[in-house]
Amino acid sequence: KNQESKFLDYLKDYLKAKDIEILEAIEEKTKEFTAKIRTNDVFGKQEYFLIAKEKKKVKEEDLTLVLHKANQNKMLALFMAPGELDKKAIDFIKEYKNLVKFEKLNF
Repeated sequence: KNQESKFLDYLKDYLKAKDIEILEAIEEKTKEFTAKIRTNDVFGKQEYFLIAKEKKKVKEEDLTLVLHKANQNKMLALFMAPGELDKKAIDFIKEYKNLVKFEKLNF
């Protein structure tokens, strides 16, 4: 890595602060991070397929992609971004709320 990414640094600090364990980092780019993660849930440990992007607007396509990749790995999907969900993305989250989670990053 020749250029350090502020987004990745913030994201990793954010995950650590929330006690989210990175099981496997799949892809690390300047403004995008894909990984398998584990959280402590009220019912025990829960694994998610995470895609985090530095985006101002999150579209339905972003959520469809993370859900598809999560399904391939038989995991729940989690999408993180500092931006807001657009109208279609909000509807998608409502429809697939048990399979896809969205976390707005504040940093």
